[in-house]
Amino acid sequence: MSQMKVNFVASWRPDADKFYNADAQKVAEEIYSIGENPQASDILNMARNSETETHKLIEWDDTLAAEKYRLKQVANILHDLHIVKIGLNEEKKEERLKVPVRMFYHLNGESGYRSSPAIFQDESLHHKLLMTAMSELHAFSKKYATLSELKPVFEAIQNLDKTA
Repeated sequence: MSQMKVNFVASWRPDADKFYNADAQKVAEEIYSIGENPQASDILNMARNSETETHKLIEWDDTLAAEKYRLKQVANILHDLHIVKIGLNEEKKEERLKVPVRMFYHLNGESGYRSSPAIFQDESLHHKLLMTAMSELHAFSKKYATLSELKPVFEAIQNLDKTA
């Protein structure tokens, strides 16, 4: 690995630190040392070296890794399924939705996925979806807080807190 000057202190995101059993500073330095535009494959190749801190973060058991990958594929499938038409109108024709709606959602505080029809027919599930959306909006705000151009968006999100 090339030696680049490190001028930062790294840590894991507060709600994610419990998932990582490695020193965040060392991992950040290793990734930083790859260069200005590391690809995921570059990081994986570096992590193959068992002497790296990043090595600790990768599942090296192929059976476990395959199962985790399949679960990620299922999550992607559930995320990418959308409803584009719904029910029948008075003329017994399907109605095309103006905007496709996700078919399934994972709600904060729940295991598994809920279908959109179930969510929109149950007030408490609808509220949980709203709270999940608010949580994601706050995560977006934190992620991009350094972009002053988005200040109006961040203010709108804060104003939503007052109404939600």
